[in-house]
Amino acid sequence: MPKRDANAAAISVTREFDAPPHRLFRWWTEPRYFIRWFGPARTDMPVCDLEPRPGGLLRLCMRYDDGREIWLKGRFREVMEPDRLVFALWFTDEKGAPAAHPMYEDWPLDATFLTTVAFEDVGHRAKLTLHQAVRPLLAAKHPNLLAERDMARQGWVESFERLADLLVDAE
Repeated sequence: MPKRDANAAAISVTREFDAPPHRLFRWWTEPRYFIRWFGPARTDMPVCDLEPRPGGLLRLCMRYDDGREIWLKGRFREVMEPDRLVFALWFTDEKGAPAAHPMYEDWPLDATFLTTVAFEDVGHRAKLTLHQAVRPLLAAKHPNLLAERDMARQGWVESFERLADLLVDAE
């Protein structure tokens, strides 16, 4: 069962990687690396715009092997290399307008995922802790959003598996 806080839709995932924090941080902030691992299994990323600076934009498209696409847009709030990233994400259509999650017609369009990623040095390795809360709190209580959060947690776990494999192969 995913870890939850007072925000019923919050998720947390922790994982250690065989890479120092500064290298892991680079794989989060440089599009040429990010596109190789972000997203669950059976996805690729045909669009990835990252401006890793406070106020900088994120614009992503995850495409599943069946052709289904999920568009996300957001803004970086904090970029503290190599220790921490904070950004907000929300679902959009291809043009960037707020949109429902493609699997849920009844979706709160104001739902935003406030994501904090902490990178900790644990001796030649990095411990990454991701925490994602939903804002506003009213949206966090929406039944479809709660169901999606379990899928999102699994997607993060799969993304981190991909990242771990790539970091080892990149040695």
